[in-house]
Amino acid sequence: MQEQDQKIDGNSPPEEEESVRRLLEMAGPRPLIPQEDLDAIAEAARSAWREQIRSGRQAPARRPLRTAWMALAAALIVAVGLVWWWVSRAPRDAAGVPPPTVARVEAVTGPVQLKTNTDEARTITTGELILQGAALHTDNGKAALRLAGGATVRLDAESRLRFASATVLDLEHGALYVDTGAGPRPRTAIEVRTPIGTVRDIGTQFAVRVADHEKAVLSVQVRTGAVLTRHRGRTYRTQAGEELALRHDGTAERRQIPTYGSDWEWILAASPGFDIEGRSLREFLDWVSRETGWRVRYADAGLADSAAKIVLHGSIGDLRADRAPFAVLPGAGLEGRIEDGTLVVRRH
Repeated sequence: MQEQDQKIDGNSPPEEEESVRRLLEMAGPRPLIPQEDLDAIAEAARSAWREQIRSGRQAPARRPLRTAWMALAAALIVAVGLVWWWVSRAPRDAAGVPPPTVARVEAVTGPVQLKTNTDEARTITTGELILQGAALHTDNGKAALRLAGGATVRLDAESRLRFASATVLDLEHGALYVDTGAGPRPRTAIEVRTPIGTVRDIGTQFAVRVADHEKAVLSVQVRTGAVLTRHRGRTYRTQAGEELALRHDGTAERRQIPTYGSDWEWILAASPGFDIEGRSLREFLDWVSRETGWRVRYADAGLADSAAKIVLHGSIGDLRADRAPFAVLPGAGLEGRIEDGTLVVRRH
């Protein structure tokens, strides 16, 4: 009997797990419930189950099957209540429909505040879902997010961003970086709206910064591809390696910029990192190239051909993309060197 008690306290009966799973599915796809809330709901159901089982043992054992089903029903009642509570606390529109999920937090560095129409500001955590209409204020922190359509966004310190939708971002001040992905695929363009103008991507990596000083009020830097910026009835096209600066008086200025280096330093600090375990050398170096803006060149054709077959193991932890190659390559019998914005990879 003692062994049975320990088993019940440490594990949930299969019937309970299946019933709770079905119950949670009934909550519907929106709003999406964070994993920590799912865990709390499941644990509450387990606690109710265990309590009813203990109570059933203290009563005469005339109807054990009925007691078990009563315990399961009690657990389900608790779970129903908790699901209802979670769904009811989510913000809703005028028709009572919860707003859609537009992004997921991939990494947070320092304090980043989330504000919705109905909630007080609170600190966000990695893995959290962002609903349409929510706003982020980074203060001294930085954040990396993945939009529902697949594009990634980095938010610099002292920035305020509101998610009008999964493709329309309102940048009030500060800076953000958008990477729409390397692969050519049908998708909706990303728009960044600012008090000075609207920036629209054409398949690219770009940064937008809104400054309050007398210099450039709106700065658009393009790393790959091109973007279109609308300002005072005019449309400006900015190519890779260019920066467009727009001022309050309507004047514009362009300059050539490197696609790597100090101008992009803050983006590396906001990176969510890369899991190298089981990934190929080519995948890893593609990530390094996209994060840093470096080109990658293999010292010989044989190495280039085998890069997709070399499998990496382990972890780079919190190493940034501009430092990770020099920790990973020696483990594969290789070495890397930066030459004028190019990472040259060769055998030892």
